[in-house]
Amino acid sequence: MGAVAFDTLKFSQTLRGVGFDEIQADGVLTAFKTAFGEAEFPSTKDIIRLDSKIDRLGTRVESLDSKVEFLGSKVESLDSKVDLLNSKMETGFQQLEDKIVLSESRTSEKMKSLEFGTSEKIKSLESGMNEKLESMEFRTNEKLESLRSEMNVKMEAMSFEMNTKIESMGQRITIKLGGMMVMAVIAVATLVKIF
Repeated sequence: MGAVAFDTLKFSQTLRGVGFDEIQADGVLTAFKTAFGEAEFPSTKDIIRLDSKIDRLGTRVESLDSKVEFLGSKVESLDSKVDLLNSKMETGFQQLEDKIVLSESRTSEKMKSLEFGTSEKIKSLESGMNEKLESMEFRTNEKLESLRSEMNVKMEAMSFEMNTKIESMGQRITIKLGGMMVMAVIAVATLVKIF
């Protein structure tokens, strides 16, 4: 930055021209000198260069502003797309949840139906088996009773036949023993006569 000349006389005269007395004008001048000391003030060229830089910076800021606005619109567009995607996902999840609930309901109904059908088939099978077992038991009891009756008849017939044979045998044995006794008596009598 270039040094700017500070005209103290002109400064003092300007102060006097606006109503300061000489002592006041000199006091203000001295205060300025002390306050600014060896300070350098910008020149007109410096200010023009600075204005130019500020203008270029303003242009850049405007360019950045437009880029930020463009990015903002992109972000808003992206936000709306994300919102749409979220909405679609929520809808999809809700539909999936509804399908799962419906599937669970159908599966539960099928399981109940299958359980009921199986239970009915088991009951029917048990009933059929019970009827067959009862029928088989009844026929077996009838056959056993018939067999018992036949066996009793046969046993009675056999017993009667055995008794008849035993009686017949007893009679024959009695006759034979009687005959043998008669013969023994005759033999003894003959022996007694002989002796």
